[in-house]
Order: sequence, then structure tokens, then C-alpha cells
Amino acid sequence: MKSFIVSLAVLMCLSSVTMSSVAMAQDKNKADPKAAWKVEEKKLNENAPPPSNWQKTMTEAAKKKGSPSGTLKVWGIGPDSPYGRVYLWTGASWSEPSPTARLSRISRTTQGGAWGIGDNKRIFMTTNGVSWIEPNPTAKLNQISGNLYAAWGIGDSYRIFLSINGGKSWFEPTPQAKMKQISAGNFDNVWGVTPDGHVLKYSMSNTWEEPSPTARLNQISAMAVTGGE
Repeated sequence: MKSFIVSLAVLMCLSSVTMSSVAMAQDKNKADPKAAWKVEEKKLNENAPPPSNWQKTMTEAAKKKGSPSGTLKVWGIGPDSPYGRVYLWTGASWSEPSPTARLSRISRTTQGGAWGIGDNKRIFMTTNGVSWIEPNPTAKLNQISGNLYAAWGIGDSYRIFLSINGGKSWFEPTPQAKMKQISAGNFDNVWGVTPDGHVLKYSMSNTWEEPSPTARLNQISAMAVTGGE
């Protein structure tokens, strides 16, 4: 009986310590938005599907029908600092579809829409420029490229993120790789530039290959090679 009481007391003590630790962690995350985002990142990465599954999903998403034949959409950001007004060229003139939109980076998709990076590295997307949505308010990126369904992005510390559900969730497909810039022309034409300028191409075996080891670039732009424009 004494042994049981002692064991019960030890368990209660350990439970109290664990609950206190959880409460402290929650309070810390509430006080520090960055900490909350790191917890969210860890959760997303832990729940990330195995490569064979998400690559199939990404391939299917990237093959969705692109812009109607003959349309021309070019997106631009004005000189306002630090966040510029968003403009759209449709072949005859520049227009400002949403006078309230302000972005620091923009990337056209193969469907004619666009991804954008706004204040505090928030991620936005649009199909027409008139209305912009924020698929995941907790996600933060420095740069983004892809189509409206499968998009790649660069976060802090050159980390590479991928979304295969229109930006609702993000995970790191290759946690060991680091890039300062990325360009996704399509699911099988994704290129990146490392912090020291090496040029790498993503392989569907979930690795990055270096086609030309002597090449050095600061930026790269890839085009869609199948489907869409």
C-alpha cells in the first residue's frame, strides 16, 4: 500500500511539472508570434506527406488548365516603398485592379493569377487582381513562385517550403537544402539559387541536382514546360 501511495505521488508530481511546462510554452507562444509560427512550421513538417504522395498531388495540381489561349497577363509592383501598388498589363494598357493592394514581391502563375508577398512576409494570392486572399495567415515567406495549386517559397534562413493545396499549408520537402531564390515554371521545372550562387534543379526523386557545377547566378526564372502558358 505504501508503495502504491508513493508511486501515485510521483506520478502526480510529474504530471504537474508537465502541465506547467506546457502552460509556459503556450504563454511564450502567445507573447511571441515568431515562436507560434515556428510551432506551426514544426507541426506542418511533422504531418508532411511522404514524397511519393505529395509529388503525385503536386504533379496533378500543376497540370490543371492554364490561362485561355491568347491572353496576356503581366503583373507589376509600383515604386512605392516598402510596399508598392499592384498593376496588371493585359496587352493594351496598365490597370490597377485593386487600389488597396500593396506588395513587396509578386509572381505570375501559369493560370494567369498571381502570388504576392505583403507586409510582415504575409502570403497572398489572386486569380484576377481584384480580390486577394491570404490562404494561411500564420505562414511567412520572403519569396514565392509556382501556380495557384502548387507553389514553392523561400522562408527565413534560406529554408525551402512547398504547398500543394493552394497555400493552405506548407512543409519542407528537402530540409537539408537551402536557397536564396526559387523559380517554379512547373512541377518538373523547378530551379533554385543557393546562398553562394550555385544553380540547382529539383528532381522528382526529391533531391536537388546541379546540372552545371561551374555556373553561378544571383537570380533565375523558369518557364512552364507542360500545361498552362
